[in-house]
Order: sequence, then C-alpha cells, then structure tokens
Amino acid sequence: MGRSLRRYAAPLVAVLVVGIAGCSSDTSRRAGTSGARLTPEPHTRAAALIGKFTAAPIVFADARLGLVTIAGFVGDSTTVSSWQERTTDSGRTWTAGPVAHTSDGRYPTQVATTQIGLAFGRGSAGWAYQPSLFFTQDGGLTWQPEPGRPAAVGPVSVQGGSTWVVGYPCRSFRCPPTLRGSDRVGGPLTPLPAQPVSSGDVATLLRPSSSSAWVMAEDVKGRRRLITTADAGRTWDMRHPPCDGGTMDAYGDDPTAMYVVCAAPSTSMCDNCGARVLLRSADNGARWTRVETPSAPPGTPAQFQIFQPVGSSTIWAMDASQAGAGIVERSTDGGRTWRRVLGTAADQYAIDSFFAADAAHAWFVRPIAHGVGFEVYRTSDGGHSWQHSALPIPTTLR
Repeated sequence: MGRSLRRYAAPLVAVLVVGIAGCSSDTSRRAGTSGARLTPEPHTRAAALIGKFTAAPIVFADARLGLVTIAGFVGDSTTVSSWQERTTDSGRTWTAGPVAHTSDGRYPTQVATTQIGLAFGRGSAGWAYQPSLFFTQDGGLTWQPEPGRPAAVGPVSVQGGSTWVVGYPCRSFRCPPTLRGSDRVGGPLTPLPAQPVSSGDVATLLRPSSSSAWVMAEDVKGRRRLITTADAGRTWDMRHPPCDGGTMDAYGDDPTAMYVVCAAPSTSMCDNCGARVLLRSADNGARWTRVETPSAPPGTPAQFQIFQPVGSSTIWAMDASQAGAGIVERSTDGGRTWRRVLGTAADQYAIDSFFAADAAHAWFVRPIAHGVGFEVYRTSDGGHSWQHSALPIPTTLR
C-alpha cells in the first residue's frame, strides 16, 4: 500500500513554520463526537515538548505496523529536531526513535526523519521521501539513503512491488522533473520511457493500479493540469476536469473511483481552507460527475482540509470551518451522503496528519496546545468508536 503527499518545494522546516504559525488550533479539551465513543488507553498521557513541533505524516504498512514522523524546534533554537514514533500493535502503544538534529539552511543535511512523505510497499519495506529519498526494509527501525536518488525528490507512489519516484536534477526543484521506476524498495531507479511532463512541477502522483496512474502537474504560474496513463506509463493523456478557477488536486486508490478536488482561493489565514468542489471519474478522467461535499447543503461547497478515498466507495474527510480544526466525516457511497464520525460544530479537532487503510480503519495525529504534545486517535469500526493514546516524547526533548 502506498500513499503520496503533495510536494513542497522547500525543506521540511518550511512546512513546520506553516503548520505551527498558520494552521494550528488548540483543541486540548475533549471535543464532541456525535455519538462516537472515545476511549483513552490506560496510563497514557502526552508529555510536554519544549518548543514547537508538528507531526507529519502518519502511515501504516498493515493493520499493526505504523510510523509517525515528528519535527520542530526546541525552544528558540533554529536547529530542526526530528524523530519517528513506531507502533506494532495498531497504535495502542508507541516507541520514540532517536532524535536527529539538522540545520535549517536552504539545503540542510538530509535524514530520514526530515522527509515529509512515507510510503510502504509490501511487508515492512518502505520509503521516506521529499525532499530526498531513504528506504527501510525493517518497518522503519533503520533507514538507508537510496544510492541512486536524484538531487531532489518529489512525490513517491508504490503499487505492489513497484515504486515510481518523481526526481529533479537540481536541489531547488526549479528544473524539469523525471518520473523514475523501480521493481523493489531500495532501487535501482530507472527513468520511464515516456514522461508525462517535460517542464514545471509534479504536485501529486497516484497509482491506483499497476497499469493506471495520475499525475497532477503545475506550471511556473501555478496552473495545474491532470495527466493520466492506462498502460503503466507507456502513453499519457491530458484530462480536463471541469474546475472553474482556483486550483485542483487528485485523490484515490481505486481506478474506478478517482477524485479531483477543485479549490477556490482561501478567505482565511489557512492556505488549505478554501471552498471545495468534488468531482469523480470512473474512466481514468475521461468523464466527470460532481458529488456533494461533507457538511454542505446541496450545491454548496464545503471547506475540507483532509480528503482520503479508500476503495471504490469510501471517503474519509475533515470539514474545516475554522483554520486548522474541523469535523471528521465519512461517506460509504462515493460522496453522495456523509456521516459525521467525530467532532461537532462547537467542538472541533485539530489534525496534523491522517491515514485511512480501508473503510473501517483510520488513524490521525492530534496536536496538543499548538504542538507541545501529540495523541494518536484510531478507529477499527468505521468511526463508530475511537481510542486514543499519547505519543511518548524523547527524554532529551522534555
């Protein structure tokens, strides 16, 4: 199973600044749950970090093995401190790994814990990526730099035993991207014979099947275009989702249920809080159907910050009526109807990162008091009940 994240041109430190200063909300009180049961794990509580931190991303290789990357600044330091939390019991308990300390310059020394993307392939083999590339063969216990990695790395997507990587020959990302492939985690990486783009940027890379893939490309003016393949990258087709202005991004892991979200410009300080219009395609982007969005009356776009389809009919989303916090909702019919599974309009949840494995299993990381601690929430019954436990803080950072 692989998941891709939108590529950021700056290193992780820029993401930290945005997440801490721009879109963070203190939701240390318990939020309303619309009937969902909340159960804390016994003898767990979040320790206090000295500084400002954010948790991104969270990913699970299977029902039990999961990783969370946390990074930030200790006190007033300009050095980035980062580490990974690891679970082997579905998120009931977590173990903090060693802390790495790196500079926050333009091109800082790269380590696995400063990458903003995680993707697992088969078993315990996976990648940490953006802006560089590392791989693990033991579920994140150890990481190695990919020997053939490009100067800069964008999105990575894994389908079965195959990995595709967006690479750039310059560290600034201001150079033409090349899509590379490998038949195993750990390389070698070989350029695909046909490239979807020859200039600009690749914001999103999705591989819902071994033969189909979606690339969301962006030109120097920020205009996006969708390019798809149905023959494992031998040929590519330009698609034209009916988005009116703003920007768009692609989501999905099933070739019969792929989505484009058209986003209007944000009216708040949160860059990811503009109104959304949701489009669905069942034929690799040739035709489109508009579907309703979470918590929105018919014909009214919502403002959701998290959107993750799984399979052919289930979608998890967070509807955000305020910057950095919102209500978790779920659809089981492709977006035609929605059910609120966590939070209320009066009591909302801040979420740093979210991962759904299927229609029943999902996890998210909730920051406490603007990132001085973190809790992981999980459900195994489609959001009817939730359990949460604190992430341990390394002793050197308490």
